[in-house]
Amino acid sequence: MFLEENANFISSTFANWKALQEALVLVKVWARQRTSIYTHDCLNGYLISAILVFLTVDSGGSMITRSMTTRQIFRVLMNFLATSKAWAKGLVIQSMKKRTVTKEDIATCLKTFDVAVFDISGHINLAFRMTRSAFLELQDEAVCALSCLDKCRDGGLEELFMTKVDFCAKFDTCLRINLKGNSKVTGLSYCVDDESWRILEKDVQSLLQQGLTDRTKMIRALWRSTPSEWKIVEGFSEFGSSPLLVGMMVSSLEKSFRLVDIGPNPENRVEAVKFRKFWGEKAELRRFKDGNIAESTEG
Repeated sequence: MFLEENANFISSTFANWKALQEALVLVKVWARQRTSIYTHDCLNGYLISAILVFLTVDSGGSMITRSMTTRQIFRVLMNFLATSKAWAKGLVIQSMKKRTVTKEDIATCLKTFDVAVFDISGHINLAFRMTRSAFLELQDEAVCALSCLDKCRDGGLEELFMTKVDFCAKFDTCLRINLKGNSKVTGLSYCVDDESWRILEKDVQSLLQQGLTDRTKMIRALWRSTPSEWKIVEGFSEFGSSPLLVGMMVSSLEKSFRLVDIGPNPENRVEAVKFRKFWGEKAELRRFKDGNIAESTEG
């Protein structure tokens, strides 16, 4: 029932609105050219449609109007993705006059999910699969898109819509981690809310984030668990055969290539124990030139 209600509302919004329809095509092309955002934990065609519809209703500030051109609608969406603070509060497609979703509902949803986009019924989070890291990358891509619109020749036509941006081309450093046959992968169940591949993505990203701290601006772990040539009759035997890809974008040269990472003060026992547990033999207590005594590790 909810799916049909959503589909009808989205279809009725796009009906007889040529500029919005064309903008949807443009956004889909833009997203598909960026392989790491048009994926399982970020955007898909339906979610893009829902976000565009949100921007046409009063709950989205009616940012998109029928007087706008296709290009203007595309810019509005990119600006919304890149800069809007509404994401932190959750998006609700319902009209303000007919809203049934309360602030408590949104707060509860955001405790469970990284991003919230409530459908027209107010019962379903359409962005339930979107992760925090994927959203941060989406914002980064939107910022780049706005820059291209302003600075590139022909409004960034070639850069935005005709150039494929592969995962490895986007980041400063990439890792390929082969986890096929890994006991931690095979030991996880298929029948859980988060598939085993998604759990491993989060674990790898969390580990790298803890170790690299502010050396990186962005870390993105992505595991395309289903081979492109996979057939359903083959079952799950080929799942996980592709390597897990990790992309890292450095924050600055100064931070990325520093020799020593300074940890917590030993008086902060809880954090000091965590630091030593994580770094093991690499951790050592040092006195620095400024007289500060802290846990540390050499990079």
